[in-house]
Amino acid sequence: TSTGETMKRTLLAALAAVILLSSRSAGQSQNNLQELLKKFFYAEALPLWEYTATRRMTGSGMTRNARMDVRVTLSEGNIFTYDITGEEGDNFVINKLTEYLDGEKAALSKEGDASFNERNYRFQSSPSASGEIQKVAVKPHKDKDYLIEGDIYLGPEGQLVRTDGKLVKNPTSTLRNVKIKKEYATIAGVQMPVKVEYIGKLVPSDALLVFYWLLPHGTMTIESKYHSVNYVKVGAPP
Repeated sequence: TSTGETMKRTLLAALAAVILLSSRSAGQSQNNLQELLKKFFYAEALPLWEYTATRRMTGSGMTRNARMDVRVTLSEGNIFTYDITGEEGDNFVINKLTEYLDGEKAALSKEGDASFNERNYRFQSSPSASGEIQKVAVKPHKDKDYLIEGDIYLGPEGQLVRTDGKLVKNPTSTLRNVKIKKEYATIAGVQMPVKVEYIGKLVPSDALLVFYWLLPHGTMTIESKYHSVNYVKVGAPP
């Protein structure tokens, strides 16, 4: 009995030590996340006043394909303009790519905030993606335009590397259930998207919604090359 009691006390002590170490580890992990998020929030809050870029936009869906080359400019006051310099492919898809540009222009002209900040999102640590990249789960407080539910990936200095999630609101009546992936680079001190991929249901305006779930997924990819960011020249003129 004495031996049994000793073994029991030993096991309980070992279990308590494991729980304590686990609790300390979780606390340290949470502290590390908070420090990383502080750096991220600082970088995310840096103002973007201006940029010029060239984009290659491609779209496909329902056996239709198209591409478009565009010169885009953002001026102070969130004034967004674009100039289509080349296009080829299916007219329906070309129209969808143009609708996206018009939607971007309209969204920038409105007062709104879709930034990754604590006003818009809850942040929760996830297992590290790989190496020094930290995966952080994000969930919006409300269903708002251009917010995602999914994950962001941060570098060791809090820089945004990529995002992967689903838009919580459909951007248009003909584009639904949209998943979005973005890759970022820090350019002139600002976190800028260099590649964006949308995957969603492309619904023609004349389609009967009863057949909506039978429609295939469409994709749109946007690759950007920047020429200036906040008046700093970062590449050859377009």
